[in-house]
Amino acid sequence: MNTKEQKEIREKIFKINPKKWWGDNFDVRFYLISKLKNTQNKKILDLGGGIGIILSEINNDNLRINLDVSFDDLLECKIKNDKNIQCVNAHSTKLPFKKEFFDIIVSGSVLEYNKEEDIKNRDKQLIEKSSVQKTIEEINSVLKNDGILY
Repeated sequence: MNTKEQKEIREKIFKINPKKWWGDNFDVRFYLISKLKNTQNKKILDLGGGIGIILSEINNDNLRINLDVSFDDLLECKIKNDKNIQCVNAHSTKLPFKKEFFDIIVSGSVLEYNKEEDIKNRDKQLIEKSSVQKTIEEINSVLKNDGILY
């Protein structure tokens, strides 16, 4: 991805919500967009997609689903970004999709938030699986056998 494209995406983020810019030109979203830019006719899930920047840069002939726990981010995705992105308000530990549904799953920073959640809830983890483990199991369940996880 060239610097002009990065600048356009950065400006788009600032226009939607400046708080969603992470601060440098090595933002993982640039890498993910460059990998997915020419993808066609695929079912793509952005797990923790927030305001939908990654999916908004991918061709409309793909089924693009943005899943996030933040209802406000999903509203910004629909209202300020791209109305054609399907938004789902859910947690990564309980994905509401059929098994082996997605060709591609993108997850830029969900596991780090899951880890923070696990640290806060250490006592509960003695009883159940960590949210990191649950999320990985859910991803494995809804991603096709020949699917790609970024």
